[in-house]
Amino acid sequence: MTKTLSQKNKFTLALSMHHNGQISQAMKLYDEILAVDPLYADALHWLGMGYSQCGDHIKGLFYIKQSIEITDNYSPFHCHLGQVYEAINEFRQAHIAYRKALFVDPENIIALNYLSMSLIRYNQPDQAIEYSRSALNLDSKNTQAINNLGQAFVNQHRFNEAIEQFKYAIELSPNHVLSHYNLATTQLLTGDLQQGWQEYEWRLKHPDLTPPDFEQPQWDGSDLNGRTLFLQTEQGYGDNIQFCRYVKELSKHGKIILSTKKALFQFMKEQNFDAHICTDGDPMPQFDVHAQLMSLPYLCKTNLDTIPSQTPYLIANTSTPPDCIIKNKDLKVGIAWAGNPTFSNDHNRSIKLEQFESLFQLKGVTFYSLQKEKRDGDNTILSNTPNIIELNEFMDSFSTTASLIKHLDLIISVDTVIAHLAAAMHKRTWILLPHTPDWRWMINRTDTPWYPNAQLFRQEKPNRWQSVIDQCKKELTQTYHLGC
Repeated sequence: MTKTLSQKNKFTLALSMHHNGQISQAMKLYDEILAVDPLYADALHWLGMGYSQCGDHIKGLFYIKQSIEITDNYSPFHCHLGQVYEAINEFRQAHIAYRKALFVDPENIIALNYLSMSLIRYNQPDQAIEYSRSALNLDSKNTQAINNLGQAFVNQHRFNEAIEQFKYAIELSPNHVLSHYNLATTQLLTGDLQQGWQEYEWRLKHPDLTPPDFEQPQWDGSDLNGRTLFLQTEQGYGDNIQFCRYVKELSKHGKIILSTKKALFQFMKEQNFDAHICTDGDPMPQFDVHAQLMSLPYLCKTNLDTIPSQTPYLIANTSTPPDCIIKNKDLKVGIAWAGNPTFSNDHNRSIKLEQFESLFQLKGVTFYSLQKEKRDGDNTILSNTPNIIELNEFMDSFSTTASLIKHLDLIISVDTVIAHLAAAMHKRTWILLPHTPDWRWMINRTDTPWYPNAQLFRQEKPNRWQSVIDQCKKELTQTYHLGC
């Protein structure tokens, strides 16, 4: 009896440490418990959760599955299994796990919400609405379920209804960051920039994006009057490229220090910015006020008519391109078909290379791969398609990539950094977008106020890329008088 109590007390302590963020210490205690009792289901389960939270999802699955073999009728175990499957993009398995959680306990609101969120991510809004409403039938003021319902409406392009849901969630919980963020991105997506930028500031309260706490005050958007403004980098490479455009105008009113990601540092140093460029690890420069780079549209009161859209605002160096570009008399088209696979929405924005096959049949055009990270099967297609030239060996930095883009005639890219880079350089750029794109591309337009030389090609229905490729092929054929 004493031994059992000791195990129970040790698990209680471990779980408390786990929930307080002391995951590695908790995992040691789980191991100690399992050394005494290898079939202690709770310890197996939370050891698996610990591994998953530390990034080892495969080992996490191993232990969680073991715990379920011992205790199959406990709904939260199945719910956690679904979360880990989602972390490794095993979406069907995740849905099976969530549904098993609901089979065990139909009133598990957490499982209803996770399943709804997952269905939204994978473009099944009708089912997501059903599960969201089931959750709301159990708790009509469940903020997560209200947000899920709103996001499902966004996927169905029922934007007014979505905005109503997000505002209702904020009414119930005024400081709920996700509700404000979802409202912001929906307002921006539909072109309501004035309200959208203001709500978008709530992103800075998310624990994953907490900005540094400086002694100096935040810039309030007032005239700099010669003061030094420190601009803090955030989010992805494409975001940094899109919003560094504000530096040119701001530098007319004060001194600008632009912090950027290390991989972009040298490229930004090569630009004609009247600004000091720094990056992580550099000594902190002296400044008077600071701002997040992606807060500049809000601080500058940017609307559709005042977006600083003049391009090029980024330039390439004058290095000589490789012979495979110089000596080629064909139309030269750079392509990028996939983004960072770790991005949460990558499965919606990226395209399989094989889906470009009809483009590769066009005569008089050579395609140049600007794709850094390859997926399964890409290299086989590249090696077996004579009119695609791989440029990976020449792309060792943003500077060299920009130089390659400079010497191509057209860039066709999904929503990734290549699209932003090419468009910022005023290169003719065709951007391929999912049915519900990122907020910056808005809805129901083939152009973008951010990049005057870009053209947008949109999915007519979710997951249907073929119509987008067909649009591109038609446009290529008509614009450049190509044949098959």
